[in-house]
Amino acid sequence: MSADKSSPIEQAYRKEFVAALNLLAQACEVMIKRPGVDFKPVLVGGAAAELMSGGMFTSGDFDFVTPWQEAFEEALIGLGFVRPILPGHISRGLLHPPTQTSVEVVGSRLMDGAADGRRTFEVRIGEGAVRVIAVEDLIADRMAQYGESRRQRVELLQQAKVIFQLDGLAGQVDEEYLDRRIRHETANEFGLEDLKRALDD
Repeated sequence: MSADKSSPIEQAYRKEFVAALNLLAQACEVMIKRPGVDFKPVLVGGAAAELMSGGMFTSGDFDFVTPWQEAFEEALIGLGFVRPILPGHISRGLLHPPTQTSVEVVGSRLMDGAADGRRTFEVRIGEGAVRVIAVEDLIADRMAQYGESRRQRVELLQQAKVIFQLDGLAGQVDEEYLDRRIRHETANEFGLEDLKRALDD
């Protein structure tokens, strides 16, 4: 995995987001001490977009990828998370009732194994840290989801554009890797040139 990166999260983001990240960082620190657990869960999806956009976009839940789902969920439960029982089914995720923080493990491999896990990075908060998907992989994911339903998911293209333009937590974008990842995730429907073209729209 890549080197850690620090950021003054407490001052830069909405308080609910900061409180949730603090809890999740604590859970990650507990989990990583478990025998056989080699690395922390990776934050993906909308919460990763909120983090990388500097809070320009907001997300109501936190999605993670980890092959050690049971260990992660046990750590979360130890911090007061519960599995809500909804009418007709049991939730796949966990909820922290006091803060209304919702967490779900959405996979065991980062982008089904297509992403380079060495490009993930850590954001420190409080006494812990949360590991986050690489900016290039997040942009590729936003582009892929936009491509599936453009009319309904225009915001996902906007997220990709904003995150691409920002030089923030994740550092400078590797354009060669980004182009390769966008093409892979969109089955060659889009590439980096399409994202750059969209910046002018």
